[in-house]
Amino acid sequence: AQPPASNPPRSPRPTHPIQTRPLNIPASLSGLHSNSSEHTATQPTPPIPPTIVTAQHRAMIPRPAVQPPTVDQFYAAPLQTPSLPPMVPQVFPEPKREQPTQNISQVLPPLKRRSVNEVPLPVVVASLLLLLVVIGSVIGASLLHNRPAAQATVTPKPIARVFFQDDALGFNDQLRFDLQNTQAPPNGKSYMAWLKTTHNQLQPLGQFTTQNNASSLLYTGNGNHANLLAITQGVEITLEDTGAHPTTPGGTVVYQGQFDANVLRQLQTILYVTPNFPGHQSVVKGLLDTIKSMNDKAGSVVDSRTQDPQLAKRQAVRIIELIDGTAYARSSGDLPAQEPALLNTQVGLLSSPKQPGYIDTLAAHLAQLKQSNTATATDGEILQHMQNVENAITDLRAWVQQLRGYATTIIKASSMSSSKIANTTLQLQQLSADTYTGRTIPPHQGPQPILGSAGAYQAYVESQYLASLNLAKA
Repeated sequence: AQPPASNPPRSPRPTHPIQTRPLNIPASLSGLHSNSSEHTATQPTPPIPPTIVTAQHRAMIPRPAVQPPTVDQFYAAPLQTPSLPPMVPQVFPEPKREQPTQNISQVLPPLKRRSVNEVPLPVVVASLLLLLVVIGSVIGASLLHNRPAAQATVTPKPIARVFFQDDALGFNDQLRFDLQNTQAPPNGKSYMAWLKTTHNQLQPLGQFTTQNNASSLLYTGNGNHANLLAITQGVEITLEDTGAHPTTPGGTVVYQGQFDANVLRQLQTILYVTPNFPGHQSVVKGLLDTIKSMNDKAGSVVDSRTQDPQLAKRQAVRIIELIDGTAYARSSGDLPAQEPALLNTQVGLLSSPKQPGYIDTLAAHLAQLKQSNTATATDGEILQHMQNVENAITDLRAWVQQLRGYATTIIKASSMSSSKIANTTLQLQQLSADTYTGRTIPPHQGPQPILGSAGAYQAYVESQYLASLNLAKA
């Protein structure tokens, strides 16, 4: 054997690398090295230099009695884990349990059921909110489950209607036609309206203007501004050539409507001529004109109270005659014997024992109109207009009675300069304006056809809506 060189060469790597196998460490010992990775990371172990074993060294190493296994036997044998000294667990003595000397029910206080009043309010509120969420979810899921697969498209109902209205010089002397959601006329054709008179004659009224499935026409009346309710029996709408001016219908009738005879008679009584009333006028027109005149005179009372007290008293006398009628104002004492009559009014706003007034007469004919035809009772729009007129009648009865008291106080006053009379004249003026135009009740921006707000003007307008006529397809 040769002596080792000063710098011996590195021995070659073995042909078969040593395979590492995991150590079979018992679970009971695994906790002892839980921090081994932490120490390994902070204090790395320096590598061990390889040892060169020569033949001389081998001769000096004592030989075991048992020959070591060959390389093949070494790798075929299972890896032997060095045995560790057994770990003796530390045993702590179990604490001694004392036996109870008395019943548990005697030690602990009895459980007490909490009343509803003792439950904190936030807990109650949270529980109620949770219950509402659960109920809403169930209802929403049910509606979603029961919802049809496809929503059907709702087609608006066709509307064809005609209204009577006034111009500046006449009453009910114009007709306005309104067709909504109706089929547009074919190319080259237009809708044309005809008035069917009480003599069964058809009078041309003009052609419609059509845009976006809506057609409209305003007939402005004749040169005499005649009241059309006096001659109207019904209307017809035909298809005629666009731009043509026929005097008799030549096309197909598409819409038509006719008043019921009883309904038309009541409408004529309310809006055209009321029997036994002066001036051959209607009750609703007489009502509106009388209250307008009273409102003008109430303003004059305020304006002339200090400058011309006698004029203010005369205007108050005229107001009493408009309210009672001249004959009843004299007999009732509202008009003193020393005050001469100035208007000789035959019909007043309020009824007298011998003459019904405008307000009661309108109410009576409105009730007859309700009972004149069963078709009227099923028309929701007509019924609503009737209710609006009834609201105005209720307001007018109460307000005119108050005006009667204000006017008599002014007439019998000994001095027009007192503060009491000054306040009375202002109240007369304000209430007269409400009676004529209606009273504004916030948050509305103007008078409404409701109780406490409707006045004479509302009564007149809503009465005109009663004369509207629904048209049906021919």
